Amino acid sequence: MSIMPYESSTLAVNAVGAAQDVADTINDAFLVVEGVNDLARLGVHLALTVEAGAIGAEVTLTSATRHLLPSLVRQFDAPGIHWTSPTVVEALGSMCEGRITVRITSPAPASGNERKAA
Repeated sequence: MSIMPYESSTLAVNAVGAAQDVADTINDAFLVVEGVNDLARLGVHLALTVEAGAIGAEVTLTSATRHLLPSLVRQFDAPGIHWTSPTVVEALGSMCEGRITVRITSPAPASGNERKAA
């Protein structure tokens, strides 16, 4: 038995099947939108980028939710936070064994305690 190399150009594309896959994916996205809206009501803004082979999550905290920053940094395996300006803190982490990149942006904490922890 020999294994043939995969070549995408040799596969015929079925327009009806592709259209159904696109529609199914869009319908799945509506479930994600509900969760994103729920977070926004709490003061956590989430933007997801989904591409073939990659998922990115941009989490933005408000001044009302900035206290979540240390927990999110730990949750998403971020090595620490860095100050992008005197008023903005950012952390870059990942989840699912590094297959999803997560960037967390927050207003600077009211006290300097988190800055020392970074």
